Amino acid sequence: HYLREVERFSLDRGVTWDLEDVDHDDPRQVLLGEVLTKNYADGLLYSALERGTITGAVYWFFRPDQERYYRLYLYDNHEVQAYPDDSEHKGFMVQVKGQRDYQRWGFTDKAYLEYEPTINPNSEWKERLATPHPYGMVPGVKVLNKVRSHNFEGLPSFDWAAVEMAIEICAQLLSSAANYTYFGGPFLVSSDKDETLKELLSRSQ
Repeated sequence: HYLREVERFSLDRGVTWDLEDVDHDDPRQVLLGEVLTKNYADGLLYSALERGTITGAVYWFFRPDQERYYRLYLYDNHEVQAYPDDSEHKGFMVQVKGQRDYQRWGFTDKAYLEYEPTINPNSEWKERLATPHPYGMVPGVKVLNKVRSHNFEGLPSFDWAAVEMAIEICAQLLSSAANYTYFGGPFLVSSDKDETLKELLSRSQ
């Protein structure tokens, strides 16, 4: 089942989202499908795949929304940090750079928090709105792109060679992230060679 879903995702045919032991017309399954459709979940998955490959981790958060039932949020690893141990809040702080300033939010086990925007990313966080929620947990999760090592790790004999190898591996990962989108696109079925070449050229931009 897992390999079949990987194949579907890789060929740009999407993935299926199913609750366990329910029929397709179960109200919970229908609601899940509507939430994911309204949030363009397939597109978010592609973005998570690329960004997770590059940054090492992504964060998913959710929040009730009148139009989408629940709105899904995806953030890069460097945009999120945990609240300090001495903070009254338990959860994550999000800071995203906009065109003019930095936008700030908080996702905690008790509430959704909004902070005053700032032009200085190192300035004090000033809370302006707290919206309680009933979940009793942080409404989100951190997804790591990390392969568990089964070997012993140690220091290399040639440090600079190891650094160059690490840089090369990172470059290959960046190329792979781009290739997932390019080569995972739907197959071209046009009989017009000019149209086919035009489509391929647009994908390579």
